[in-house]
Amino acid sequence: MGTKSGRARKLGSPAPSFAARYELARYVPPGYRRRVGRISSAAFLRNPGDTYLSVNSLEVESLSGIAKHYKSIFQQGQGSVAVACRKIMVYNRAALAAGVFVTRDFQSKIWLFLHHGSNLPAYRHRPSHLSKSHCGVEFTISFAEELAEKKFARRLAGVTSGKRARVFNQ
Repeated sequence: MGTKSGRARKLGSPAPSFAARYELARYVPPGYRRRVGRISSAAFLRNPGDTYLSVNSLEVESLSGIAKHYKSIFQQGQGSVAVACRKIMVYNRAALAAGVFVTRDFQSKIWLFLHHGSNLPAYRHRPSHLSKSHCGVEFTISFAEELAEKKFARRLAGVTSGKRARVFNQ
């Protein structure tokens, strides 16, 4: 079982449940960090060429473990690393603001979104040899225009809510 704070429920858990209360972590590159821990909305845009937003699940791996992974992969082990953590519920609300409706199928316990007439999983566990907690926010493929994706990113960056990034000096 996970905790309400979104911390890893049991390290090595095979796959996240993506329950609304759990958090997903997103790497914040140094150029996207603002004063007092604020985050540029560009940190929540998909990586070029990706059809999903790359994140890590705090259900599967601890925040400090994810931060260490980000530091070694993206910063070659140098400097402090910033990680933005948001609950699944926040991602779902940001999707709605951008015109994508995400619903929970309570029978299968999967978040779904409508894409070209088909219901598809909104979140997918995508473990790799580099990270067991790697996941994709899949509904980002439904953003019909760049404006919708930017609206989604602004919501997650917390421009109006004051959400901050957690910075690690490990």
